[in-house]
Amino acid sequence: MNKYELIECDNLYQIKALRDIGVDVKKGDLGGCVENEGNLSQDGEAWIYKSARAQGNSIVLGDACISGSAVVSGEAWVDNNAKIFGEANVCGSARVSDSACISGNARISGCAWVSDTALVSGDAIVSGDAWVFGDARVSGNALVDDTTYVFGNARVSGGARVSGDARVSGGACVKSNAEVKGNAQVYGNACISGKAEVYGEACVYGCAWVSGGAIVLGNARVSGKAYVSGIAEVYGEAHIAEEIIVKRGEYKEDLTNNRNYLSLLRNEFSVSPTRDIVILYKKVNSTSDKGVYTSCFDPDFIYEDGKTAISEKVDGRMISCANGLHVSTPLYWREGDTLIAVEINVKNIVTIQDGKVRVSKLKVIEECAK
Repeated sequence: MNKYELIECDNLYQIKALRDIGVDVKKGDLGGCVENEGNLSQDGEAWIYKSARAQGNSIVLGDACISGSAVVSGEAWVDNNAKIFGEANVCGSARVSDSACISGNARISGCAWVSDTALVSGDAIVSGDAWVFGDARVSGNALVDDTTYVFGNARVSGGARVSGDARVSGGACVKSNAEVKGNAQVYGNACISGKAEVYGEACVYGCAWVSGGAIVLGNARVSGKAYVSGIAEVYGEAHIAEEIIVKRGEYKEDLTNNRNYLSLLRNEFSVSPTRDIVILYKKVNSTSDKGVYTSCFDPDFIYEDGKTAISEKVDGRMISCANGLHVSTPLYWREGDTLIAVEINVKNIVTIQDGKVRVSKLKVIEECAK
């Protein structure tokens, strides 16, 4: 037995239920419009509600529903428990299946596929041969195009663009006006934001963050809790990891091997070694003795003009907040009442992360003018 009949309505046909359908459509209820009977299956619980329509060679089947002012057209296919509502548009040869939802002014076109429990909303566009699946979300004015995959719990929002053969997965997010393209991959809990670009064969993963106008390209990798921002450019075989922060300059080296410090010193601290020596700064507390200072964190640890201070317990792990002596730029420090200039040998650097340099020993020069 058919579940609906067609009633002529302008250039289309309005559907009328011949039996109860689903939980809220009763026998005799009027629904939306179709171009022909092939647009809505007579089987299952699929329904097109008032103001919505299906036309062309599109088909709505299974338990899918189309509501609001949504339009399904072209060769589009909506099935299973999929829901299309608001003013959403599914067209071309696109497919929406499983329990996926398309809402707002979102547009699914080309041969794109949205499946599982994925949600596309706002003014977002999924087109080309792109596939959005899992529990992924695409929203705002975002564009997912070409042969890209967005899946897992990934989020693409704002004016972000994902194109080419890129992959965004896991709990990763691409937002604001960021762009991921080419064969780039963003996964884990990584985030790409601002006007940042990730492309080529680049990978951003872990809890890494790429923002501002930063660019990551080539075979570069950004991982761990690394933060790449500002006008930094990471390329070639570079690997920025752990808690390393880069905000400017170019990086093409692997910074995870604990030896490639020259580019970090030059770009992030505006210093270059002379005979392996650089001058940086540290905040300490003054004492009643001129040229003698105490650590802000250990009052028994003494710094003295012209003398070398040595940390007896240096943690060699690639983490920023660990045992060692910390130095940075003058504006970095908050604790302490006195700024001193110190001399460090690059051979004594343990890590450069989180905007500071951790060393095993340093030589105090003198107190800086206030």
